[in-house]
Amino acid sequence: FDVSAEPRAIFQKSIQESITSIEVGVVANPAYEEVVLATYAGKVLSYTSEPAVNQALELERAAPPPSMKDREKASEAKNRKVQALRSELDKLRERVSKEKEKYSKMSQELIAVQTQFKINDKFSLDG
Repeated sequence: FDVSAEPRAIFQKSIQESITSIEVGVVANPAYEEVVLATYAGKVLSYTSEPAVNQALELERAAPPPSMKDREKASEAKNRKVQALRSELDKLRERVSKEKEKYSKMSQELIAVQTQFKINDKFSLDG
C-alpha cells in the first residue's frame, strides 16, 4: 500500500460500461482491500491489490502432486459432469424447439393488425 501525497495510477481497466456505484473494502482476503463496483448492466466487479502470481505459486507448493488413482477419479468425475451437462443441454434444446413450434403454429393462426386507441382527456382550470 503506497501512502504518498500525490495519487498515482497503478492499474487501469476499461470495462466499456457505465458505473452505478463504487466502494472500497475487504471482500475475499482480509489482508487486502478491494475496489468493488457495479454497472448499470448488473455486473459486479472486484479489483484487488493482492498479488495473484504469489498466490498461485503458494498453492502449487502446498499441494502434493496428485497420484495416478486421484487423476483417474478426477477424470471420471469430470466426464460424468460433462455427460450430465450435455444431457441437460439436449433437453433444453428439445424444449426450445417445442416452444418454437408452438409459437409458429400460434402465429400462423393469428393476423397482426394495427390497433387505434381512443384517448379520453380533460383539462380544466381552477378559477
